Amino acid sequence: MKPDMLFEVSWEVCNKVGGIYRVIQSKIVQMKVEYGNQYLLIGPYLPDKVKGEFAEEEPPEWIKESMSELLKLGAVAHFGHWHTFGTPEVVLIDINNCLHLANEVKGFNWEHFQVDSLNTDFYDYDYPVLWANIAGRFIESIQKNMPEKRIVAHFHEWLSGAGLLYLKAKKSEAGCVFTTHATVMGRALAGSQHDLNFFFKSGMNFDEKAREFNIHAKHQTEKATAQNSDVFTTVSEITGEEAKIILQREPDVIVENGLDSNMFPTFEEASVKHRLFREKMRNFLMTMFYPHYAVDLEKSLQFFVSGRYEFYSKGINVLIDALGKLNKKLKHSKIDKNIFVFFFIPAEYESVNKEIIQRKSYFEDLEESLAENSNEIKQRLFYSLFSPKKLSIKQIIGDDFYNKFERVKSIIKSNENPACCTHIIKNKSDLILTSLRENNLNNAFDDKVKVIFYPTYLKGVDGLLDLDYFEAISACHLSIFPSVYEPWGYTPLESMSFGVPTITTDLAGFGRFIRQQKLEGEGVFVLNFEGKSYEDRVNALVEAMEKYSSMNSSERIAMKMKAKNASEKADWSELIKKYFKAHQLAIERIEKNR
Repeated sequence: MKPDMLFEVSWEVCNKVGGIYRVIQSKIVQMKVEYGNQYLLIGPYLPDKVKGEFAEEEPPEWIKESMSELLKLGAVAHFGHWHTFGTPEVVLIDINNCLHLANEVKGFNWEHFQVDSLNTDFYDYDYPVLWANIAGRFIESIQKNMPEKRIVAHFHEWLSGAGLLYLKAKKSEAGCVFTTHATVMGRALAGSQHDLNFFFKSGMNFDEKAREFNIHAKHQTEKATAQNSDVFTTVSEITGEEAKIILQREPDVIVENGLDSNMFPTFEEASVKHRLFREKMRNFLMTMFYPHYAVDLEKSLQFFVSGRYEFYSKGINVLIDALGKLNKKLKHSKIDKNIFVFFFIPAEYESVNKEIIQRKSYFEDLEESLAENSNEIKQRLFYSLFSPKKLSIKQIIGDDFYNKFERVKSIIKSNENPACCTHIIKNKSDLILTSLRENNLNNAFDDKVKVIFYPTYLKGVDGLLDLDYFEAISACHLSIFPSVYEPWGYTPLESMSFGVPTITTDLAGFGRFIRQQKLEGEGVFVLNFEGKSYEDRVNALVEAMEKYSSMNSSERIAMKMKAKNASEKADWSELIKKYFKAHQLAIERIEKNR
């Protein structure tokens, strides 16, 4: 019972604001293989976000009448292609001329589904709900104009839920699939420093708790959408268990998040990238640390954590406490390695640390001078190798460059510890910086674990690291994601796709997937967090990081190969079949209820 047409509705179509953008984007090629030009994505038209993402074009005839129907409401539908893999056709809906309909839509949802959305924030709730309702009307119009077609509309997250609710209230013939990637209540509760199991066992009334958190409208929208969909799906078994309790519906299909391996380098390519970008990262570390003290970068490892600033849900607190313990252990063991840990976690900041920028300009100037004199230096070095009288460093590099180097060194020299953050953070009580201080992670000379909080998105040209996100993670040796709430976990999977081993937990959907696939140890550590005390979790992470740090080069290369191979078990070529199963099930249920 394959659908004739599939409409996929998400707030993150051509709108890069979260992980669902990656989910939608990465499976487009597989969706087009299955549905061809009968696949249409629907998202919001946000002028600042569509630049570089969307190319508007003349719409095909079959869609024009439905676009005209939206115009009568004041909504403008923009048809075109998404500048991404597969270049899919998309419709982006601009609702700015029909904002007056928001209360009408909220009243509609109350009348039909008892969704209480009084006194909600307009742009946080009303705006996406109005957009989703208009998207539902658009699909309804196409269904009416093409009654012979078997249509499935697939909605992602509560932000698109009002579209599904509209179709169900109007008894549309379109099959409706809903995917929750993380429940609204789950995120809120996990951020309150408790495991969800604590709340599950308490017999809590989640509807009432949502009001305490002031997220009852989002929660009720999500719950109504899940309960009224023809097919309900979640991205992992752990989220399915959560939805069963919070949303009171068990998922029909688990649609794990995959990646298209064709979008990532081969192991050989990844190895080349690692060496190339590692040198750029080391140059940056020289800028950060050499004005304060010398550190042997040849004997260093680079770790990283990345993602949203969810201090407790993402286990950032666990990581920092573990790094504090690891630092003490490594100092005591007299290990000759230095571990640099990057926190690629966006946060509000006032400005870039000007001292780092100034030092970087000095280092770049020295590099340019060295390059200009490279031929002469090379000749003197070559002569020195064969000469019975060995030349000094000053004689090899020349008086002019040596004097310039000494002058720069005296200017940038500092007796203080290197900064732990590349920027000046707005919040003077920032949790990450506070926790680093509490764990004595101060980047002191004798510290074996050194930390760099990098609170901005990596775009490739920022005047500091000058690497984009994928380039930066390619330069690293290990990624660390000790999440206590993670419905899936794209970041560890992306890391493995670049041949970078990773640490995850059994409280993450991806960690559970790895264990089901019997891939634990294959370039990925899955920590036992479920039912464990905080101290046990910290110690488990310390042990995993220490184990990796003790590996020699050959063992690390073997781990990289295993990580790359294991990542292909989550390729969309296999996981996309779960999506197709959900779509077919929606058609079957619509046909059965006719």
